[in-house]
Amino acid sequence: MNWLPIALVGFVLAIIVVIIASSRLLKGRRYSISELSIAIDALLKRGFNGGFLVIKRWSNPEFLQLRKYIKDPSDYGIELCFPRANWSVAYFDSVSRYCDSNNFEYRSEIWNDQDGMEFLVVDFGQDVRGASGFVVEIFREVFSVDEQESFRIRLGNSSI
Repeated sequence: MNWLPIALVGFVLAIIVVIIASSRLLKGRRYSISELSIAIDALLKRGFNGGFLVIKRWSNPEFLQLRKYIKDPSDYGIELCFPRANWSVAYFDSVSRYCDSNNFEYRSEIWNDQDGMEFLVVDFGQDVRGASGFVVEIFREVFSVDEQESFRIRLGNSSI
């Protein structure tokens, strides 16, 4: 019996398994909904002015993003910036209603560096707990995320 075709198929399957496994590793660690506060705290502590945190559902395109601002050494904080983009337009009013019904102050901003896109901005100052609670509730109530969902985290413009 000729083992060459069988060995070749086995080799190709092994390569495919390695590629799939490594692509999952490159996407990073999975975070649970209860671990999101760790990433938000890292943004506040390690982010530079304009630093950002993107929290994306592992299995869906929805995401939330926060950014850090520093006005002076004692005046800094984090804010959620929710875009009115093609993917998010169906959720934009729901996020606004959530803010209204839960007494979160927010403002609308047009960002010219984002082609004039509108953002709903909620400023949490240095309140990591408040920001974390807000993010978790938006994922639960607006995006219908359950406790088993996992998230990808991207922290940018920050120290290591």
